[in-house]
Amino acid sequence: SAFSPNNDGRNDVFYVLGVGLNEYEIDVFNRRGQLVFKSTQPFEGWNGKYFNSGAVSPEGVYVYVLKTKDVNNKKHSYKGRITLVR
Repeated sequence: SAFSPNNDGRNDVFYVLGVGLNEYEIDVFNRRGQLVFKSTQPFEGWNGKYFNSGAVSPEGVYVYVLKTKDVNNKKHSYKGRITLVR
């Protein structure tokens, strides 16, 4: 439930991976509810930077919302927390 994007080659990127997905969308929000990362690419992870500016995100707890559609076109939605440690 934590990752440390410090370029040491270990836990530098936060990924949520799945198998057999037709659609994938993940949003990551900071504690103020601001969107810091968004992707529709299953193999693109969050590197701890704001997606729109490239600025480094501070340590803390972030909320992710994952929406998927499986091969049977059934929708799934998941929410969770991830801790960013510097």
